[in-house]
Amino acid sequence: MKTLAFYFACFVLTLHASAQVSLLAQEVRNLVKRDHPEIGTDQKLIALSIWSDQDKESRACNQAFEKAYTTYFNSKLKGGNKGLILVLLNREDLNEMAIITLGKDGIRHALSYKLSDLKNTTKEFKQNIVYDSDNKIVLKDLNHEQIFDTIHSLITR
Repeated sequence: MKTLAFYFACFVLTLHASAQVSLLAQEVRNLVKRDHPEIGTDQKLIALSIWSDQDKESRACNQAFEKAYTTYFNSKLKGGNKGLILVLLNREDLNEMAIITLGKDGIRHALSYKLSDLKNTTKEFKQNIVYDSDNKIVLKDLNHEQIFDTIHSLITR
């Protein structure tokens, strides 16, 4: 009986964790649809990157995602037949200095929000995550050196 209760508890926790991640992805898609209706979110991967202007690794990740976006924004990728959308989530306030930092780093195509703009924040990832068009996790917590090659590996032929 204890074993059955243990497995049931694990099942419920797994469902709860995956539902929470899915809620975050859906919330981001809804933000993009609301603020940028010209950008279709259907059949696209969504890459989220949490960053701070004081964190060099997070800024390098932003640059790597920007490079991947400019190369594969409209490509057929596994989990997103119509390319990807890049969303940057600033840990602090998305102030004038943060906007200048993005410009210095060569970020031109990302959509920017504050992490606090999201209600369904999650601890499922620390730095970055990529969701497929069904809001399932494809990649997470890559370092800047892995991002471009890993996105490249999602190309379908």
